[in-house]
Amino acid sequence: MNADYGFRLAWHEADKTVTLTDFRLALANMGTVTGEATLSGLSRDALLNVDSLRDALANLKLQKSRISVEDLSLLNRWIAQQAYEQKLSPADFRKQLVASIPQMVSLIGNDAFQKKLTAALTTYITRPGTLTLTATPPDPIAVGDSYFLAFLPVMIPDVLGLDVAAVAGPEPTPYAYTPRAAPKPTAPAIAAPAAPAVGPNAKGPVPLKKP
Repeated sequence: MNADYGFRLAWHEADKTVTLTDFRLALANMGTVTGEATLSGLSRDALLNVDSLRDALANLKLQKSRISVEDLSLLNRWIAQQAYEQKLSPADFRKQLVASIPQMVSLIGNDAFQKKLTAALTTYITRPGTLTLTATPPDPIAVGDSYFLAFLPVMIPDVLGLDVAAVAGPEPTPYAYTPRAAPKPTAPAIAAPAAPAVGPNAKGPVPLKKP
């Protein structure tokens, strides 16, 4: 597996923001993930005070973010594997997967976002291209884990200002999946016992002397 990654991280004193730009993780012949984010609330005082820096980072507020996933065959390979295991054609498994999307996203409980997510996932699975999720909160929100415990799943898309979209790629090329056979275990090598030493200087067992 060949991977390539990179990103830029910067702090801006004027508005106390941290920006992550040009984030990129590319896996050759598999896919690419790109993204960016802007967080606010990091002051010079926080950077200079090491003891309080951890708390300051936990209280950063998200202003906006984006993450995009571009498929370069990983999804097609996974579909081919699943279809093989379920004794279906990749095309039939793909249709089955698309049909199950509405039920999978129904746990969110937000009808408007569910429709967008269903449409985007349908496009991405039918013709894998690029899937993009953006967050633009109406008001910057704290990124600490405990903050989201106050919201029900139905509220999170609106609190985060989530949007999702997909750009269709070319018609998927059928991938011939062939399971790899596990290598047969080899018996451990057994070392032959050392040959007894011979010659005038060979040491043998010392005879016991009779009292």
